[in-house]
Amino acid sequence: MIGAMNIQNALNEIRDSGLTETEISAIVDIPQPTINRLRRGVHHETSYARTMAIQKLAQEIRPDIFGK
Repeated sequence: MIGAMNIQNALNEIRDSGLTETEISAIVDIPQPTINRLRRGVHHETSYARTMAIQKLAQEIRPDIFGK
């Protein structure tokens, strides 16, 4: 599972893959402003459900880094 500090890394890797924060938001069903705050490290923690949604997307987008 992605740890609190790794949420930021995961979101940055997803963003670097070409998805916008708005697209990420729609896929993981998390408001875009929350995605932005997590990606920038303003918030370091989020709910388990949100963490799992981000983890799943990170694994799909970057299996070389986050596994599958």
